[in-house]
Amino acid sequence: MMGTGLVLARFSALEGLELLSGAALVVVVAASGLLVWAGVHYEDRLDLVHHGHGVVHPGVVRYVGLVAVIATSLCLAAGLLATLN
Repeated sequence: MMGTGLVLARFSALEGLELLSGAALVVVVAASGLLVWAGVHYEDRLDLVHHGHGVVHPGVVRYVGLVAVIATSLCLAAGLLATLN
């Protein structure tokens, strides 16, 4: 997500598409927040694994994965549309 957002932000900034650039930066910030959140909770989850407990809530995995795929797809689609115009 971060890579796609950064590429789209750079491209849209060079093309003068401020709204698209801003949206791409929002995706980068959201992905950065997800990365920080994962790092903070890593130790808690690792302790559960060492004690033989399950660590993944199926609903969370579905929603986080779905949001990541949708955000990345929207960035890619916006970049493609910007190159065609």
